Amino acid sequence: MENEKEDIRRDIVEASKSIFKKDGYNKVTMDDIAKAALKGRSSLYHYFKNKQEIFEAMAIDEFLIIHHQAKSKISAQLSFEENLKKYSETKIDGLKLLTKKYTSILRDLKGNHILLYKLQSQMASLEINVFKHLLRSGVRNGEIKKMDDNDIDYLALAIVTAIGSLEKELILFEKIEDATNRSFWLINILVKGLQ
Repeated sequence: MENEKEDIRRDIVEASKSIFKKDGYNKVTMDDIAKAALKGRSSLYHYFKNKQEIFEAMAIDEFLIIHHQAKSKISAQLSFEENLKKYSETKIDGLKLLTKKYTSILRDLKGNHILLYKLQSQMASLEINVFKHLLRSGVRNGEIKKMDDNDIDYLALAIVTAIGSLEKELILFEKIEDATNRSFWLINILVKGLQ
């Protein structure tokens, strides 16, 4: 029963992607999503409280795809710095594609800082874990100086916060040109500071 409910939720989220892509966040209604999902409007409320909850599930789903692609580039055969660069480059490339795919949504998100912050917060914990792993392996391999778990936790949070701010500027405001090379520059500074 629970698997069936999750399957239906996933179907609704998938159906909502085309609607959000076409019309953005503000113009889409629960009726639009219901039609796209081939469900009655009242049926949607069995699975989601409102449009924002569907949108959040859709945004997280899209982010998870990028996150998994970026995480898959991390390898024990690569150095700490190379892993940071591979992860960052893959994520930035994925985010660039996402911005082209969902231009209407991005326009709406620029005016909805609360929703944007909520989405960013939900996704940050996944990235913090990736950076904790990378930092620990960098310490273990002698590539960066030793630090205790509290320092690793704090540094992972700081890295995700800094990179997240840059990504937000890239995605929402298109202020950063050549984002991949800019992120590599930051990674070089970070690595030198940790050696």
